[in-house]
Amino acid sequence: MDYCITSACLMGTTGAKENSIVRWMRDVPRRRVMSMNNRYYHMYRPDEVVVALRRRRHRGLAGDELRHFVQFFPATDYTAPLDAADARAAATLGVLTEEERDRFQRVRKWAAEGAAYSLWNRTHLIDLSRALDLLVLRSEVLAYVLTGQPSETFPTTREAWGGVMASHVVAVATPAELRNLANHNGAN
Repeated sequence: MDYCITSACLMGTTGAKENSIVRWMRDVPRRRVMSMNNRYYHMYRPDEVVVALRRRRHRGLAGDELRHFVQFFPATDYTAPLDAADARAAATLGVLTEEERDRFQRVRKWAAEGAAYSLWNRTHLIDLSRALDLLVLRSEVLAYVLTGQPSETFPTTREAWGGVMASHVVAVATPAELRNLANHNGAN
């Protein structure tokens, strides 16, 4: 997921002052962006905001605040979760509630079925479990997991999940998996 959550969004979502946002987000990776009036503001990735607020804020992030927060997610997210993706996914999964973990397990099941449907007999996909874990970094998946409300772009059929997984598996593939894919296709 790309950087799309601003400090102003966090203040509006939580009702907190700027000093609290700075304290909660102090070591969270961010992008510094210049606004139209030549002032700088910070942008954060949604998954890292959820982790930071649930770990550092006394009230965490839940209920109406959470529903308001996910409205700032992009509808679909085709960016590969590149830097520290495994650690980010593990951190996000670590702060989910039991109900959210149950929803994510359903997403994993649907995605695995979709992957099996679209990528049947592809032995080069050696770590489907990793690809399934990294789904939590996709905006439409994280929004569903956090709220239980699927967006308009949320896949609902095996074929739709197959399409998502076909692009997702390639986006999150490790260099070793890509080499294996190239060698596998060269042998055919």
